[in-house]
Amino acid sequence: MSPSADSQGQRFESAFAGVRVVVTGGAGFIGSHLVDALLDVGATVTVVDDLSTGDADRLFARLDDAPDRLRFIHGSILDRDALDDAMERAAIVYHLAAMSSAPESLADPERCFAVNARGTIESIQAARIAKAQRIILASTAAVYGLTPRTPSREDAPIEPASPYGASKAAGEAVIRAWPAAYADIDTLSLRLFNVYGPRQRLRGGDEGAVVSAFLHAVERGETPIVYGDGEQTRDFVFVRDVVRAFLLAGARPEPFGGVAINVGTSGTTTVNQLLAACAKACGKPGVEPMRAPGRAGDPRVSRADVSLADSALGFHAATPLDEGLAETVEWLRSVRADPDPSSPPGSPDTPGNPDDAGHPHARPRAPEVRVRHGGATHQGRRPGR
Repeated sequence: MSPSADSQGQRFESAFAGVRVVVTGGAGFIGSHLVDALLDVGATVTVVDDLSTGDADRLFARLDDAPDRLRFIHGSILDRDALDDAMERAAIVYHLAAMSSAPESLADPERCFAVNARGTIESIQAARIAKAQRIILASTAAVYGLTPRTPSREDAPIEPASPYGASKAAGEAVIRAWPAAYADIDTLSLRLFNVYGPRQRLRGGDEGAVVSAFLHAVERGETPIVYGDGEQTRDFVFVRDVVRAFLLAGARPEPFGGVAINVGTSGTTTVNQLLAACAKACGKPGVEPMRAPGRAGDPRVSRADVSLADSALGFHAATPLDEGLAETVEWLRSVRADPDPSSPPGSPDTPGNPDDAGHPHARPRAPEVRVRHGGATHQGRRPGR
């Protein structure tokens, strides 16, 4: 660990040790990594997740490790009783639960807005009642629309082109308005660019999921699909870096006052370059894709301006793409080596939105179980077990 990383780790321990933190959508792709990091720096964490797509097994292992510091509530962010229970004595709330697939949002815009817009209101109101100090929303680069100026600055026009992007923009509006209206809670939106890494599931339409799709296909000897000419550019940011941005946001003593901050690398990678990098990471260079027509609703370019992340958070993405892909391939292979034939959610074989964890319309799941740890009862489901 470098001296700067060591110093940052000490800062996180100082900021979070013994602090009560809530993570909505904490069984999802990004959320579960955030829960791990918070536990590692000494926080006491409550997760709210309805497991509609989240993976409870990600949490059960940590319940064994830290039974007195991790609590799991199986519930929707639209259920005020569940939120009030979760928020009790919370100091910081990370709001990650969302419907995060643009294609799914086109099919069901009402549900998308219920989860992403109303769910944000429910979460911030519950946080206020609990007298939490800060709520941090996981937002998205999709608020910039199909033809953003690049690199995109936070003061660029908000021009979402899908119900998903629009619902996240609505959530950001709540985050921006509440400190001005009520002055009893600090707020922040983190606009995530294309997040990838271990635990991300194969799901068309999710930001960053092209990485999962390519690695999945290459590892299986299948032909990956590239839509359009493959010269679309994206800003791929590794999940561990994103988690560090969330920790920096929670640890900052000064208020944010509802601002939005980009979380990306400020680098660009074309889809063709990504496929070549994925093939190399899998030890199978030279993979040729199947070409398919471009998809409506896909932006041609996407790249974060990270100046504000630097000045406001001291954040810089630290993981090169090849390093992040290598770590993701290692995880992918460890999952495939698991002899359990049930293919639990979170494995790359199971379609599912990694952070669509909090809406009230859960898909059918395995029978409910109750797990007792540290004198508390944690209600949930062990999917596929």
